Amino acid sequence: MKAVIIEDEMLAAKQIVELLARYRQPVEVVAAIGSIEQAKIILPTIPRADIYLLDIRLSDGTIFDLAEEFLVKGPVIFITAYDSYMVRCFEFLCIDYLLKPVRAEKLYKSLDKLSWLTPASETNDFSTVIAQLKLHLESMQKRQYTLLVNDRDSILPVGADNIAYFESRYGQIKCTQFDGRSFFLTASSLDQLTGSVDTSQFYRVNRNRLLNRRAIKGLRYFSKEKWQVIVFPDAREPVFISRMKLSAFKNWLAGPAIQ
Repeated sequence: MKAVIIEDEMLAAKQIVELLARYRQPVEVVAAIGSIEQAKIILPTIPRADIYLLDIRLSDGTIFDLAEEFLVKGPVIFITAYDSYMVRCFEFLCIDYLLKPVRAEKLYKSLDKLSWLTPASETNDFSTVIAQLKLHLESMQKRQYTLLVNDRDSILPVGADNIAYFESRYGQIKCTQFDGRSFFLTASSLDQLTGSVDTSQFYRVNRNRLLNRRAIKGLRYFSKEKWQVIVFPDAREPVFISRMKLSAFKNWLAGPAIQ
């Protein structure tokens, strides 16, 4: 697999190179580019890459300047500190949108999605690829990566990945982070929240609880009608899921967390 990196932060580019070196398939970085102007010079001179890993805001412009000149001619993974550019992903053949600092498992799952392209390209059935990518991008636009919480007299942004679970309490939404700290969200309801977070990462186990996959430590039989979900950090009150929902929950828990 041949990769091109466009990233103007040296440490971030170095991290991406190191992560690619540990991927299960060999990845050759054919170019590491640090600016839009460099990209305009270098990209036309090198063969098409299998994957392009792109930051969005660079020191001399945004990556979308390259879209206008059709210089990026393959699948793209955005790796950026900004979550406000998802709609413009359609200007590229985007297969994922990762927020910094990127974690290895998220990057590797994004790279695994390249397997979608191989069978279709061999049979020239590009309509299948486009349909899959369109559905994926539409679901990405609905994800809420950053949430606003009330902290005394302030409103603070909190990354959704940092939240272990949400609970509806007295008409408000309380979230508990993995470090044990709790806040109340500005969101109006758990239904609204459930529709906006990444459903591969969060699961609504009952009317009052929405759990992060990483917070779930196991299941324990409680009665004929329900099971207890063991979570970390420990919840003040036990978390239960009904026997009727148990099968679907276990299937979700055993499946991949797509990011």
